[in-house]
Amino acid sequence: MKKLILLLTLAINSLIFAQEIRTSIGFAGYGNPFDGLYFSFDYGIPVYNGIEIAPTFTFNTNMKYSRIKYYRNDYDNENYIIDKKLNSGGKISGLFELYLLINPIKLIHNNSKQDLYLGVGYGYSFYNHNYYNFDENNKFIGVLNDSGIRNSLSTRIFYNYHIKKLFVGINFGLVDLLDEGNSILGVQFGTKL
Repeated sequence: MKKLILLLTLAINSLIFAQEIRTSIGFAGYGNPFDGLYFSFDYGIPVYNGIEIAPTFTFNTNMKYSRIKYYRNDYDNENYIIDKKLNSGGKISGLFELYLLINPIKLIHNNSKQDLYLGVGYGYSFYNHNYYNFDENNKFIGVLNDSGIRNSLSTRIFYNYHIKKLFVGINFGLVDLLDEGNSILGVQFGTKL
């Protein structure tokens, strides 16, 4: 926990060195590329021309719009489910990672209006997975809840086109690869500082 607090403190303090702020939003894939949603925010701190480190915050989920309420009555040892539209539950996670990003276009041509970043990130994942089990008669069997904090490894690639100080682009990545992992695919926009 001390390492996480130190990492978060360094990330917040390093914001004064940022040259770009990027935000992306789109789909999170858990087997199907459009299973869920994600949101990501990062800022780039240049290390060398075309090389950056980027503290990154990512939130992704495949929780569905339907609602499941589960509670247990210990008095008569019965389980109750309300609104059984889902049979599986879902996953939700937030990641804080430090990425190393390389922009080959900027390594070749410093004043290009285009960016192509390739990167790998390492950090922490805060997660909660809920699984609801039913038998063949749609009778509730049980619920499994898995939650906690673990190390995470992710990779991503994104392309941006600059219009003055603003830019827009696309973002693709594979996040939380030390667990089951999932893909992200979305649009990205941001500004130069």
